[in-house]
Amino acid sequence: MQLYLTQVTNHLRQFLPDLGNEVAVDSTAVRSHSNGMRNKDASDPEASWGVKHSARSRGKDQTEYFYGYKCHAVADANYGIPLGHIVTAGNRNDSPLLPPVIDKARELLPWLKPKVIIADRQYDGLKNHDFVHQTGATAIIHIKRPARGRTVKGQRLHDGIYTWDGVPTCVGVVPMQYVGTNENGHYHYRCRAEGCYLKD
Repeated sequence: MQLYLTQVTNHLRQFLPDLGNEVAVDSTAVRSHSNGMRNKDASDPEASWGVKHSARSRGKDQTEYFYGYKCHAVADANYGIPLGHIVTAGNRNDSPLLPPVIDKARELLPWLKPKVIIADRQYDGLKNHDFVHQTGATAIIHIKRPARGRTVKGQRLHDGIYTWDGVPTCVGVVPMQYVGTNENGHYHYRCRAEGCYLKD
């Protein structure tokens, strides 16, 4: 089946030269037909309990519990065409699967060189941002607000590089000044004119 899908995707690329320029990564719950209330169900021993949170929800009102698996997939963000996937037990965290699912897609489709990689806040983390940067793509990943975070000079930071409002900080941990957005949709920031303690 995977070979057939790869052949179809390669064929589609002849008609869609921009296929794979902008990709999105996400996971979906795949329920098992086994009885998850039993501790040992021999009919599906690899399935497990998992949790899915809605990216639009800040509370627990859109939390989904399921018994089964997760399909972590990467797809073209414009055409909705799947490019690669990995299936795991339902209890696997989404975030660590971003690099392997992108690598799997690039292994199947050697021509795949995304310019933009999009993901929701479940994938927010320094390792994923670094991985996307190393591929040469731009990361568009929803920045989550951690319940606890590092505080430096009164600023609550996310991974030490963003404020809670998603504004990048300079090396002196001062929120940078927004300059504008270029024609490719990239935001530009610069150090504030008043500087920080590093300039003293």
